[in-house]
Amino acid sequence: MKHLTLKQTLTIPGTFVGIGYTKDRAGLPLEAVRVPVPRPGADQVLIRVAASSLNPLEYKLADLNFMGRTPPVVLGLDLAGVVVAVGHGVSGVEVGDAVAAMTDLNCDGGWVATVGSGGGEGGYAVAREFLTAGKPPSLSFRDAAALPMAFLSAFAGLYRAVQAGDTVYIPGGGGGVGHLAVQMAARALGAGAVISSGSTPQSIALARQSGAHHVFNYKRDDIAAEIAKLTSGRGVDVVFDATYSEQSFVETAKTVRRGGRWIVLGVGPGKTTRLAETHSPVDAILAERGAKYVNVNLLRYFSEPANARQRGARPSPARDGSGDGVGDAGTCGPACQPDHRQHRRGDQYGTAVAEGRPWRTGQDSGDRGSRPGRGEVTAYLLRRIDRHDGRRLLFRAGGGRRCRRGLPAGHHDRRRR
Repeated sequence: MKHLTLKQTLTIPGTFVGIGYTKDRAGLPLEAVRVPVPRPGADQVLIRVAASSLNPLEYKLADLNFMGRTPPVVLGLDLAGVVVAVGHGVSGVEVGDAVAAMTDLNCDGGWVATVGSGGGEGGYAVAREFLTAGKPPSLSFRDAAALPMAFLSAFAGLYRAVQAGDTVYIPGGGGGVGHLAVQMAARALGAGAVISSGSTPQSIALARQSGAHHVFNYKRDDIAAEIAKLTSGRGVDVVFDATYSEQSFVETAKTVRRGGRWIVLGVGPGKTTRLAETHSPVDAILAERGAKYVNVNLLRYFSEPANARQRGARPSPARDGSGDGVGDAGTCGPACQPDHRQHRRGDQYGTAVAEGRPWRTGQDSGDRGSRPGRGEVTAYLLRRIDRHDGRRLLFRAGGGRRCRRGLPAGHHDRRRR
């Protein structure tokens, strides 16, 4: 096997066995596949993955291949690990730094499979420098690996939208994005009241634990009526709906006040199937209230990377509600080029967070992401966790998902929410 030696101190293998999809628009169940270790291009870093996580968006990517990728594609796009190489122009991240990062949806992730009886080999992935941030010492690699996409989603939706004293409604406060959004609104952005919802005792309890002042059961309660009571008929200042549910979109739009903001994550009303657009009454509901429709989509980090850098790594949402902002796939240099991939059929996986082979580094770096334009969003959030030693801003990997500690090398937890 060929190896790549960098800086004469690190030996990097030529390939690793990852978990992903190998069929276009029919990628489930996921499979094990051997792929080449990518090389970092300009403004990219190569990360030796200690832990990676799987988001619902990645299941959709595997099932529908809406980015037009050429399989095989390794998933695990949110990850944490140690930087082992950097590309040209990288100045804020160094080899040996412990980091959390989000890789491009049009590149491979770092979800590593179990191989052989001796444990798992390491996974590798590249990430853009501006989507890479130092891992605070208060976070484990496992917990840090579940942060990037969920935290960025919550941040992009709420930062500058929520003002001190606002009443905010965040449905699904026990979900991966929802429980982080509740924490951010209640504890970082100074919302006066945070209202949330759930359907199970566990999700309701997590929403409360995350800081929600009022949590309703959406299967039992008339939430619009309850919010009307709490606000004396006025409605909430901000709705942040990350549920990807048309039914939820319609119901939450009815709770926003006149002139308020209704913020949706990802695809908007009438587009939740990603296959066909259907009629939705949401636009009419918001228009009648004079409310602003804000669409937040993390795919813009990849289709508009230059704009994301200039805006402090904040996406440019379509405030008129048009489109879902997928745009054209960005480029990510030589790391995205498939090269001599060998397929190997494996088992079906349904993991939230997977840990790679145990390893040690010379340092467990703190927050190095505070440089302007260098991972600002993720670093902002990680600094807040570090400041409170990981306790005040709670973090439970994958939201409602349960993740085991002390997993053996390459093990994947098959339990789902």
